[in-house]
Amino acid sequence: METDIPREREAMPTEAPLPPANSAGERIAIIVDSCCDVLPSYLEKYPFFVIPVMLNYPDRSYLDRVDITPAEVYARFPDEIPKTSTPTPAHVHDMFEKVVAAGYTHAICVNMSSALSSTAAVMEAVAVDYPQLTCAVIDTLNIGIGAGINAMYAAELMERGLLFADIVEICRDIVPATRIFIIPNGLEYLHKGGRINSTVYQLGTMLNLCPIITCDTNGYYAVCGKAHGRRKALKKAFDLAKKAVVPDAKFRVVMAQGAAEEDYRPLFNSLPDEFPDATEYIDGLDLSPALVVHTGPGLIGIVVQNFA
Repeated sequence: METDIPREREAMPTEAPLPPANSAGERIAIIVDSCCDVLPSYLEKYPFFVIPVMLNYPDRSYLDRVDITPAEVYARFPDEIPKTSTPTPAHVHDMFEKVVAAGYTHAICVNMSSALSSTAAVMEAVAVDYPQLTCAVIDTLNIGIGAGINAMYAAELMERGLLFADIVEICRDIVPATRIFIIPNGLEYLHKGGRINSTVYQLGTMLNLCPIITCDTNGYYAVCGKAHGRRKALKKAFDLAKKAVVPDAKFRVVMAQGAAEEDYRPLFNSLPDEFPDATEYIDGLDLSPALVVHTGPGLIGIVVQNFA
C-alpha cells in the first residue's frame, strides 16, 4: 500500500484539508496523540490532527515531533534521557478549536493505551466543552505503531464512505485483534527508566537476555518472551507475531524502528517470506521518541492487525 515513503518523518501538521461530507453529511476529523505513530503519507492525505506529548529535559520541555525530532532525541541519549508527560489540556483545547474552526462535525480521537497515559481521559474531558462536535474516543490499549495503525484504519474506513458510528464500532472491535511486539536492544534503558530493578538488570546483562515486550489485554506493558541475544529475540518476536495471526482472518503486518535501521531493513524485507498470506506489509518508519525513551535506541516493533 505504501510506496515512496520518505525515510524521515515530516513535522506533524496541525491542520488538514476538509474532506467532502459523507452520505449522512458528516465531516469527520481524526485526532491522535503523537504516541500513535501515523505515516506521513496518511497525515498528508487524510484529516489528521496530531496533539504532541511533552518530552521534558532539565533545561526545557519540547513538543514531540514539533520542536524536537526523533533523531535529536536519540542523539541526546548518551547524556540525558527525557521524561514524558501527557499533553496539557490547553494543547488539547487548541487542537479541538482548530477542528471546529475547520468545519468538521465529528471527531474520532485515537489514543495510546489509557493504562500508560492519561491522554484519553484529557481528550474525553475536553470534548465535553465542544457539544457542536460529535466525538468518540478510542482507547487502542496499544502504543507506537500498534496504536497508529488503528488510526490509519479509521482513515481508510472513512475514505470508503462509512458513517461515523460504523467507523467507531469497527475500530473498537479491532483493538484486541491488533498486537505489537517490541524488541529493545538490551536492558540498559529499561533499567535507567526504572522499568526493571538493578538485580534483574545485572543478571539479565550477564546472561545476555533480551526481552520481548507487548501490551497486554488491559493495555499495560508486559514481557511476553525473552531470548539469549538480540538475534534470537528478533526471531522469537517473529514467531510470536505469527501466533497472533487469527486463523482464516485477513491480516496485515506493520514494522517500525527507533534508531535501528541496520537491523530493521533486512527484517522488513523478509516479511513476504515470513508472512506470505498477509494482505500488505507496511513500513511504519520511526517509532515515537516517547516510546523509545523507555527502551533506548535500537528498538524494533512488529505489529499484526487481524480483520474480521
